[in-house]
Amino acid sequence: MLRRLFLLFLLLLPLRPVTAVEIAECKGSLEPSIAGKCSGIDFAGCCDPMGRVLWCKNNNLFCLDCPDGFGFCGWKQVGEYYDCGFEAPV
Repeated sequence: MLRRLFLLFLLLLPLRPVTAVEIAECKGSLEPSIAGKCSGIDFAGCCDPMGRVLWCKNNNLFCLDCPDGFGFCGWKQVGEYYDCGFEAPV
C-alpha cells in the first residue's frame, strides 16, 4: 500500500525539463540573464543544479540565485511555479 502511495506521489509531482543552460551571471528578476532565448524553459521555470531558479518571460531567460540570501529553490504549489523559499526541500 505504501509503495502504491509513493508511486502515486511521484506521478503527481510536476515534471520539469532538466536544464543544461549555462548562465555566467544570475541577474535577478529585473534583468534577463539571457535575452531572446529560453532554451526550453517555460514560465513555471525550474531549479538548476546550483540551486538557482530559472524561468522564461517574453522570450527572455531570468535567473535568481536562491542560495544567495533567498533559501532554497523549490516548487511553489500556490501559483504553480518554481521559486526561492526559506525551507529546505523535502
